[in-house]
Amino acid sequence: KIVICFIIIGFLPAASLGATEKVWSAKSSGFIKIDESMAFENYLVKVTALNNTNSTIIVYKDRGLIETKEFQVNEFRKYDDAGITLLGIIGGESWIAFSRLENKDIWIPSGRTILKWGDTYSFEDYSIEIEAIGKDSVNLTVSNSDKKIVSTDVFTKNGSKNYDNLRIVVMDINRTGFIEFEFFKYKIPTIKVKIITDKDEYFSDENISVLINITTDETLNIAGLSLDSKNPITFNPDLFTGVNVNGTKSFKSQINKLPPDSTLTINAKVEGRDYFNNAYISTESKEVSVAPYVSIIKRVPEETDDEKVLVELFVYNSGSNRTFVHIHDNVTEDTLENQRDWHIEVGPKKSANVSYYIAPAKPGVYQLTSATVQWDKKKSTSKNVKMTVHMPYINLVKKALNNEGLTDVELEIINSGDRPAIVTVDDKIPDG
Repeated sequence: KIVICFIIIGFLPAASLGATEKVWSAKSSGFIKIDESMAFENYLVKVTALNNTNSTIIVYKDRGLIETKEFQVNEFRKYDDAGITLLGIIGGESWIAFSRLENKDIWIPSGRTILKWGDTYSFEDYSIEIEAIGKDSVNLTVSNSDKKIVSTDVFTKNGSKNYDNLRIVVMDINRTGFIEFEFFKYKIPTIKVKIITDKDEYFSDENISVLINITTDETLNIAGLSLDSKNPITFNPDLFTGVNVNGTKSFKSQINKLPPDSTLTINAKVEGRDYFNNAYISTESKEVSVAPYVSIIKRVPEETDDEKVLVELFVYNSGSNRTFVHIHDNVTEDTLENQRDWHIEVGPKKSANVSYYIAPAKPGVYQLTSATVQWDKKKSTSKNVKMTVHMPYINLVKKALNNEGLTDVELEIINSGDRPAIVTVDDKIPDG
């Protein structure tokens, strides 16, 4: 899901003509804890205190103290040719960015028109009406369909104003009463987040490598990523940030010390900022499972045309002690004779396996029920497994018909399987 938040702070750039905007472009960003520092060129900041809404930051330039300032979240301050913003406070760390003024082509040309006094013009969700024309100016009333914007403004030649994601530029004011306009749109970025792990099930003594891909269709001035979970796990690291993010950018983290016999939820939250410091939030979650200390995996080939099929049971002991285990499996659910049991010892951080063969009677898809392993009054269960058996399957139908004192015998051989077969037919004709 994507949540769009509009944050009004003190360093919104002034309007400029056409597609170009003079904005504070981020050059460096980072997360820093109390008593940590962050440098950018000849500037350095140090956080000395923080709470949920503000951070106390010492600002240095050329190793000289400029000031100690309590920054509110989203507060921007200008220091000569550099800007410093406290973007947020996440997990006990201050998210800080350094920026410089730059011209950016962030407005997209979207159309032109010529209007005269009294005209009303519709452009997408906006309505533009010429209220009055002066010698070198024109009064416009601009509104949108949901009435969130209703504004009457004075424009001069080559003057422009922004209305959310619309920019209106008055290109010319003709003395005959005709006004030439050009319209520009600002595209709101779309952020997608994907969490990737190399598998979906882990042993408790493994580490989980987590890859997070952030994809955006428009350049983000700044992006911040935070990882968390409801489970008692630690991400290393759990916070990331980048500037001028476009396309796909990847971040890597790792989870150690997995709680056994659990389902872990990995949560990723991305907060992107555009060049107007509007915030765009996107979240994603993924679940992975962690096996018990002693776990069991049941394996069969997914596809087979063998007459006898090998069933393997793998037992892994992720604990630090040797463990005696009891393994139980049902070949079928309806016959006690086909139940299998083993008692074995498995060393610490070691695996063991037992196996047996089954002989499928006919082709088709077979669902094999789960196997279990028991130890110290505890129990672990494997997943059910599925296999597809390919083979010929022959049926013989014999028909006899009396025809004027003679007997016509018909033998029909039917192969309902999915493999060819060479068959030999033997039939005995009775005497008489």
